[in-house]
Amino acid sequence: MEIYAVPIRHPISRAAYEKLLQLPGKAKREKIERYRRWKDAHFSLVADLLVRLKIKERTHLENHRILFATNEYGKPVLASEADARAAKIHFNVSHSGEWIACAISDTPVGIDIERMDPSIDLSIARNFFSHPEYGHIERCGTRHEKVSLFYDYWTLKESFVKAVGKGLSIPFDSFAIRMDGGHIRVQTAEPGVFRFKTYDFRDGYKLAVCAAGDRVDFPSRIIELEMEDVVRKALEELA
Repeated sequence: MEIYAVPIRHPISRAAYEKLLQLPGKAKREKIERYRRWKDAHFSLVADLLVRLKIKERTHLENHRILFATNEYGKPVLASEADARAAKIHFNVSHSGEWIACAISDTPVGIDIERMDPSIDLSIARNFFSHPEYGHIERCGTRHEKVSLFYDYWTLKESFVKAVGKGLSIPFDSFAIRMDGGHIRVQTAEPGVFRFKTYDFRDGYKLAVCAAGDRVDFPSRIIELEMEDVVRKALEELA
């Protein structure tokens, strides 16, 4: 598994943006063009290009042969007509604040990054989390500790439903994340075995990854890339 993070701090030059916009498929390009905020469009475009670059590194496929689709729940996946070399590649992306996070794995994977809001209404946990999770948050001493734990649970739960591939069609209160002595596990009716890892990323952010399988080789660190490097490489290798 590989995990990448890319900051989006400023717009791509107009000339480069127009060239990059030709690299995703038609449906993706039209979706990007519908965004009203430049940052939302950049998140979507740069995430797509990053996934394409990493798939090309693994498979040596030309860009036009890297085809995406969505499963019945809307999760982006490699299309069934993609080359057999790409059949075992799984990916997932997330963004929050100014960061894109991306996981590339040999098994189904989900990733979530969240910029923490210190003023968040913690009653959300009572309404959406399982009773043990909400109770754990309530037992924390300080407001800061409660907020930190809330986002631990949120990113872990989000990464789980994304790894399963069903997204928010799985209610957050229908399963429970258990954090016991540094070991993270899930109590769920969903079939399969899932492993989790959280990362100390940046101040004010939480990041969690979930992957299917009994043995998951989580990386020890996140690889940070600059947006300019992704743009340059995409223009060189995908165009």
